[in-house]
Amino acid sequence: MGEGIDVSVVTMLRFSSEVTMRNVFGLLAVVAVAGMAEAADWPQWRGPARDGVAQASGLPTKWPAKLKLAWRKKVGEGHSSPVVRAGRVYLMSREGGQEVARGFELASGRELWKSDYKAEYKIQSVARDHGRGPKATPVITGQRLVTFGISGILSCWESATGRRVWSHDFAGQHRETVPLYGHAASPIVVGGKVIVHVGGHDDGALTALDVASGKTVWRWAEDGPAYASPVLLTVDGKRQLVTQSQKFHLGVDPVSGEVLWRVPFTTQFDQNSVTPLVAGGRVILAGYDQPTVAWR
Repeated sequence: MGEGIDVSVVTMLRFSSEVTMRNVFGLLAVVAVAGMAEAADWPQWRGPARDGVAQASGLPTKWPAKLKLAWRKKVGEGHSSPVVRAGRVYLMSREGGQEVARGFELASGRELWKSDYKAEYKIQSVARDHGRGPKATPVITGQRLVTFGISGILSCWESATGRRVWSHDFAGQHRETVPLYGHAASPIVVGGKVIVHVGGHDDGALTALDVASGKTVWRWAEDGPAYASPVLLTVDGKRQLVTQSQKFHLGVDPVSGEVLWRVPFTTQFDQNSVTPLVAGGRVILAGYDQPTVAWR
């Protein structure tokens, strides 16, 4: 493949569920020889545009038969994916009764910081094979890392040091504190606001908070949360947040919280868990035991 610079690529060993509940969650870095594409930042769930598309250059015409392991770290358990920015990797996981946020150097795997907080979580019997999380992927914005735990603890950290800037535990604000399988929707940042859906079944609120201060900017409290992560769509020059709640697909003005449209959509066991896809001016949606639909 010719000469070139070795480039690290980060991947994740996802949560492995067995009858014996042996949970494996590790962070790996693998490196290929010359010719590997130059990696871009991956700062949130499903990448820069939340569409699973990587903006990389210099893709090789031929891939190596085997990748070389550059480094490996044990980090606990969970479903949360790593995020990458400016040569650093950030990750959220669980160790015992605590949720843990970490920062690593991408090239070497050196742990730069580790911060944790108490996050006891009782698994519902029907969800026992799904683990204790965390499930939501962090998001990096500016010099901040925002994490959302399985029990609904939203935290903002200094990405350079791991110092917690602010944190909110939404457990006391709703009759039901978490969905059946725990919080899984990854937070999104729009215009300096981090948006998450808190609460539990039949009692929740899509909530926007100021990233800098942690103060609530707006709330939509008409349905419980889903498991799917929101995305952004621009229609006639106006951005809207496309998301799912327990019983609806909806479009929301991310600035004001105004609901622009709402379509009933229910699934068995209230498992609205598929991230919407925006393509060709259409919103493509799917659900458990439901047909795939497109709206425009």
